Amino acid sequence: MTLLAFAAGVIILQQFSSLPGPGLLAALALGAGGLLWRPLRLPGAFCAGLLWAACHGHWALAQRLPAELEGRDLVLEAEIVAVERRDDAAVSLLLQRARLPDYPAWRPRQLRLSWYGRMPPLQPGERWRLPVRLQRPHGAMNPAGFDSERWLFAQRIDALGHVTDADQTVRLGRRWSLHRVRDAIAREIAMHLQGRPAQGIVVALAVGERRWIERQQWEVLQATGTAHLVAISGLHVGLVALLTGLAVQRLWRLSATACRLWPARLPAVLAGMLAATVYALLAGFTLPTQRALIMLLVPALALLARRRIRAWHGFALALAAVLLWDPLAPLSAGFWLSFGAVLLLLAAGLDRSREHWLRQLVKTQLVASFGLLSVSVVWLQLAPWIAPLANAFAIPLVGFLVVPLTLIGTAGLAFGERAALPLDAAEWLTARLLEWLDVLAAHAPPAVAAGVPGWAVALSVLAALLLVLPRGTGLRWLSLPLLLPLALAAPSRSSEEVLRLTLFDVGHGTAVVLEAGGEAAVFDAGPRRGEHDAGERVLLPYLQSRGHRALRWLFVSHRDSSHSGGVAALTRHFPIAGMRVGEWLPELGEQPFCVAGERLLWQGVELEFLWPLRAGQGGDAGSCVLRIRAAGVTVLLTADIGAASERALLREHGGKLAADVLLVPRHGSRSASSEGFVKAVAPRHALVAAGYRNRYGLPHPEVQERYRAVGAALHETAEEGAIQLRVLRDGSIRLDSYRRQHGRYYHRKPKL
Repeated sequence: MTLLAFAAGVIILQQFSSLPGPGLLAALALGAGGLLWRPLRLPGAFCAGLLWAACHGHWALAQRLPAELEGRDLVLEAEIVAVERRDDAAVSLLLQRARLPDYPAWRPRQLRLSWYGRMPPLQPGERWRLPVRLQRPHGAMNPAGFDSERWLFAQRIDALGHVTDADQTVRLGRRWSLHRVRDAIAREIAMHLQGRPAQGIVVALAVGERRWIERQQWEVLQATGTAHLVAISGLHVGLVALLTGLAVQRLWRLSATACRLWPARLPAVLAGMLAATVYALLAGFTLPTQRALIMLLVPALALLARRRIRAWHGFALALAAVLLWDPLAPLSAGFWLSFGAVLLLLAAGLDRSREHWLRQLVKTQLVASFGLLSVSVVWLQLAPWIAPLANAFAIPLVGFLVVPLTLIGTAGLAFGERAALPLDAAEWLTARLLEWLDVLAAHAPPAVAAGVPGWAVALSVLAALLLVLPRGTGLRWLSLPLLLPLALAAPSRSSEEVLRLTLFDVGHGTAVVLEAGGEAAVFDAGPRRGEHDAGERVLLPYLQSRGHRALRWLFVSHRDSSHSGGVAALTRHFPIAGMRVGEWLPELGEQPFCVAGERLLWQGVELEFLWPLRAGQGGDAGSCVLRIRAAGVTVLLTADIGAASERALLREHGGKLAADVLLVPRHGSRSASSEGFVKAVAPRHALVAAGYRNRYGLPHPEVQERYRAVGAALHETAEEGAIQLRVLRDGSIRLDSYRRQHGRYYHRKPKL
């Protein structure tokens, strides 16, 4: 219990919105002294966990780029750890051992840089001098979206930035490094399997390098809940240790002399741990592999010391050891998936089962798959129903055949093409697996989304435990009824809410979701950058979490990619009943244009287009302007119109432009929000969709002053994350900032 109390302290600290100050830290240090007195051991361990995580959090935040260096032209010297090619004109570099010659006091742990345009060949292990412009870690914050700031913090990335001048870069040299060896092995495997369909998966299983995996393959893996198979983690490391240990034990027992010298299980444990360590190093010795090694070391050391430890005590010891090594582990999904699976299996008593191994394997898969739905929904946002079936076949195939063949074939590369034939077998098996998963994904029912009520997720955990109850209890039949709420329950909606408007944090771009009467509409779909777009990364997760399976309306103000970049993703995943566009888009079929004067009545909400006057006018100046009225509240969405269009609107509508809420035109640019327009609208709330520290300096200070002069409260997505507006039946407005509501100590604090 002492170990669990320490773990609870570390985990709970990660939920704090701010870290304890010096006074509270001193109080926690005194409380941790209770470890020395038996009656106070549990609260003492809890205080020790809080203190350890808080001190580590303070230290980690202190490593971030100093605020005074943000946005300045700097010279950086660093070693490349990994190169991730985004497209033909951009790469992302992970760097370590970095220093700024002009600011030697700051020594970051890791940095991530973007390099655009012309660039020389770049390889891990090289050290470069680079002209850069840096910023502190920052990411978009949206409901149901990926929390990149949490990920950056957990990965020890202390700054982001980009190379400013390719002509001023200098390669300083190249040294031996683990990352250089991994890159060389990855290239050898990729060359050996060149042109094969499963080439990228095999490379990922060998050295954890995933840049050869095709996007369509990722989508299939995610749709079937098998994406974890290509991320080297506890499952793979544990299987390598197990298979190596069993092989050595079998060989050791062939010699009576060896057995008299040392019991077979001891060299088996040593060999298993050595193999697991080598595999973890091949994978880059990432944080997940480090956690996996620590979890394996606990029972291994007990066996080597010839000490028997109970399963629950071993679990607590491994948990405390992982959190002592890495207090930030609870910020990753892998931590919860790994320890959640072990906890479920221990609670179900599978370690005491005497059933046939095949039946036990099936039960293990069922309890892990259904019991971890709660973790998948919370951390991965989606939990595919097809995952238990997919994993029941994929995990044994990958773990017991593909991974061993991959590692044997990788070692064989050093001895020629014939010695690497196991790689071909691994690729063939993986290709067949992908074909089968593709069929499953095509016929899979809708996944469980993050918006499902917590009570339904909790019942799924109970259902998993009931599946493995001993025969004769008569309760197994309850598993199916307990799973039904997870399939049928919908996200809760307030009967008092007439309209919900969410302006998403998508950088320089606009993406708005309107919800009314259980239906959804989208006004602009955000930007697209390379292979990633706001439709796929932001809008789809949110819409699915809210239980939407179709769109009633899709409005695209104009063709600019910062407003239309996510349209293709929406049309690919959702049927759309109706749409209006500002100008023709190649992604869509029949496209009715928006035109001033058209009114739509939708679930008691009135939608009216005020601009453009001529259908298909196009361009920024011809952006659709939509007025929304609900329960006496008026919202005006203006997209990218400029001052000329604003003057035309004033001539057409005069004093009828007044609105309670305004989406500020052109992201707060000085070329819009003219003084007359701002005075005519006079909003209570002015919403600005602009990127963090964007190169245009938006919203412009003059524009901010104009809105403040009419009494408007300014809300910027760059500062507040997604901004959600709820209109209630009594005509009141509730406006929430996602960053303010859900921010933790490791998130950037919004301006006051």
